[in-house]
Amino acid sequence: MFLAFTRGIARKQVTGLGNFWVDLTRSTVHVLLTFSLVLALFLVGEGVVQNFSAYVPAKTIEGAEQLLPQGPAASQVAIKQLGSNGGGFFGVNSAHPYENPTPWSNFLEMISLILLASACTYVFGVMVGSKRQGWGLFAAMMSMLVVMLALSLWSEYELR
Repeated sequence: MFLAFTRGIARKQVTGLGNFWVDLTRSTVHVLLTFSLVLALFLVGEGVVQNFSAYVPAKTIEGAEQLLPQGPAASQVAIKQLGSNGGGFFGVNSAHPYENPTPWSNFLEMISLILLASACTYVFGVMVGSKRQGWGLFAAMMSMLVVMLALSLWSEYELR
């Protein structure tokens, strides 16, 4: 949707309205699918579950039986994080140990949340023909992030 909107703003002479579905398909296939495939491979390497089993029985230390959930989590987590979509494969966003097993997977998931949003500012500048406008938008976004982060840190840790 961003590309269609930006293309509409950036055009100087309008000969036609353009095709929203072409923009949507191109951005989904070329951007989201590519980045989610790469991120899913990294997440699988970090230990995020990626299989087609429903449940695996396991015995606890006390000797009781329990069922461990399985499934294609890494591929769904990748597109969830890149698209900033809510929910999680196991129902607790990325707090489940099968969905976020290591500090590196946590770092990758946090970076993927802001990756496309911050890249859109640069793409906007390129499409408009002035990279300075893109960097200006990026600076505005980052300054708001820093201010809000400082406020939340102050309220959490009561820094004085």
